[in-house]
Amino acid sequence: MYIKRAFYLGLVGSLGGLLIISISMVVMDMKLYSTSMGISAILFSLLALLGCFLLKREREILAGFLMLISAVGGIIAMSLYYLVPGFFLILAGIMTILNKKEHAEQIE
Repeated sequence: MYIKRAFYLGLVGSLGGLLIISISMVVMDMKLYSTSMGISAILFSLLALLGCFLLKREREILAGFLMLISAVGGIIAMSLYYLVPGFFLILAGIMTILNKKEHAEQIE
């Protein structure tokens, strides 16, 4: 149940991050940030998208850490622009990691 929620939160966070970054790079012309920071934020969003698809392949721990890393990296790269997608990715990563630990305890 939590894995499905985490997948959709991660998907919304990564695709929302890509959308916000593309809007800020094209429409706002990146006056506050350099283009290299935008490109690194795009790479972090793609990393989060990879984490979402690893979540579907039942690699929960790796997917959770990829989502957390991409959220922190995106927030560092784009600061306020990436705050909402970063929040979704942090929430999805924490839900994924905690769910895996609960699942391992239920097996024992």
